[in-house]
Amino acid sequence: MRSKSDKKKSLVPRLRFPEFREAGAWEEKKIEDYFSVRSSKRVLQKDWKTHGVPFYRTRELVSLYNNEPFSSEIFISEELFSEIAKKYGFPSEGDFLVSGVGTLGICYQVKAKDKFYFKDGNVLWYKQNGGIVSSFFYYCFHSDQIQNQILGQASISTVGTYTIQNAKVTKFLCPTVEKEQQKIAHCLSSLDEVIGLQAKKVQALKQHKKGLMQQLFPAEGETTPRLRFPEFREAGAWEVKRLGEIVEELQDGNWIESKDQSSVGIRLIQTGNIGVGGFIQKNNNARYISEETFKRLNCTEIFPGDCLVSRLPNPVGRACIIPAIKERMITAVDCAIVRFDKNIVVPYIFILLSQTPAYLSVAESHAFGSTRKRISRGNLSKLKISIPSLPEQQKIAHCLSSLDEVIGLESHKLDALKNLKKGLMQQLFPQEVA
Repeated sequence: MRSKSDKKKSLVPRLRFPEFREAGAWEEKKIEDYFSVRSSKRVLQKDWKTHGVPFYRTRELVSLYNNEPFSSEIFISEELFSEIAKKYGFPSEGDFLVSGVGTLGICYQVKAKDKFYFKDGNVLWYKQNGGIVSSFFYYCFHSDQIQNQILGQASISTVGTYTIQNAKVTKFLCPTVEKEQQKIAHCLSSLDEVIGLQAKKVQALKQHKKGLMQQLFPAEGETTPRLRFPEFREAGAWEVKRLGEIVEELQDGNWIESKDQSSVGIRLIQTGNIGVGGFIQKNNNARYISEETFKRLNCTEIFPGDCLVSRLPNPVGRACIIPAIKERMITAVDCAIVRFDKNIVVPYIFILLSQTPAYLSVAESHAFGSTRKRISRGNLSKLKISIPSLPEQQKIAHCLSSLDEVIGLESHKLDALKNLKKGLMQQLFPQEVA
């Protein structure tokens, strides 16, 4: 059994600002000690409007939390809002809104300029009663202490929910000195500002690439791009060819049934493994087949540099290039294996097939099926695409791959900052709640 002194030690963070190192252990509190937890006054669907005061559900709350732009779909009238606000109140600065269904534990801190109402049942309202620094509680809420309790409480019910009663008794640890709360909040909010600036930098680079691609590749139905490198401005229109005309091989993947799969062996790449941007997603639940199955089914092995094209939606026709990795791989029948001829620069065609809207739109139009669309190998080979000369392909590929390198480096910096914050929070907050 843990002694009282051991328990007290567990209520002290591993990392503490110098002026608070002798301030003693943090105290265990419940959310209801500082907040009244409630929901909203029910608003009937017949009272929804197309303009007025925004009316938020969980999806809007998630967008607010992620600082993502969104357009309100539902409103209530100014008159109804005023009536509700007068009788029942409304979220004000320093209060918190917490998602109670769907994506659980998303917490939005209400700003001074906010004016909205929200859906009952979906969102919990923490109305602050005082006694705690609001910005400190925001970070405390996103620490492992509270998040683990939310997930644990939700797992008890059939449908994962975080209820008002559960919220009231959710425990957390709090320093007794208000200035320590303020110092922690200031430290983490300063880091959040840096993370936000880095995130904007990454997003700006991605938007720059998107705009650049729209100009470097011809629009749908055209054969000349709007933007061209100086040495190719007099080179004339790009040549329109069918996909089948520029390949050495175009074949279906292998038909692999569930009973033929295993947990180790030769990696099986399926259309779901092709991520946005044409990269093979890392997957802890990767599927494999045995060497014996590989031989028995006469499977086609795929190699670094091969191109896989998805025959299934989201979207149809998206491509990936097999990277230079050591493990052996095959692909399922929902992907086509494409090997291009010597007049095609593989990095160029990878960008065209994985990221250009014009190509993906054409591929989608060639898909068929009533319940689940797919594109046949025959229709895939008929897709028309515009191809410049080999030197121009190389120039475009080099330009965009260089930009991808910059985006990758800045994205790594963003990930590093997020990991820094995660590690910092694990040290600034005690890791146990009794």
